[in-house]
Amino acid sequence: MSELLNVISAILRWLLNRPVLTVRISQDDPQLDVGNLVFEVENASGTVTSLKPVVRSTFYYPKQGRYQKGRATYDVRELDRGLPPYQPRILSATARALPAGCGFSWFLVYRFKPRRGLSRRVRVRNMLLEPVPPIRFWLELIRFHLTGKVKKYGSMTIETMKRSQGPH
Repeated sequence: MSELLNVISAILRWLLNRPVLTVRISQDDPQLDVGNLVFEVENASGTVTSLKPVVRSTFYYPKQGRYQKGRATYDVRELDRGLPPYQPRILSATARALPAGCGFSWFLVYRFKPRRGLSRRVRVRNMLLEPVPPIRFWLELIRFHLTGKVKKYGSMTIETMKRSQGPH
């Protein structure tokens, strides 16, 4: 019985001490050659960790009148990628190669991986970097695949979108 309690407590300690990242994308500008992805990352756990040097993304971009799925790999520029607990850091990354139409991409998913623990996926609707909750993201993506249409913004402006991302 005591061995079972020890195993359960070890599993709970492992679950509670694993690193959890929170990430906010500030900029993704395919026009820039160096540092085109700028993001804020915070280790929201009590365990010290670091960020792996590669950020991966998937997206849909226009090519010859149709949307195609694209992938990009970004290299984090900073050598010190350490993430102390509860201290946000602003980092930048440079894309290895981007397709020609990626400035007009939709349904972007960025994947950040800590040295240990689960990876963090950040989902944004388009290049205006509006964050979207996972369920809404998947519903809009399914609608996009079925109808070829995306969400209409109405009176949303670029300035309103940038303000919704928070202070930079």
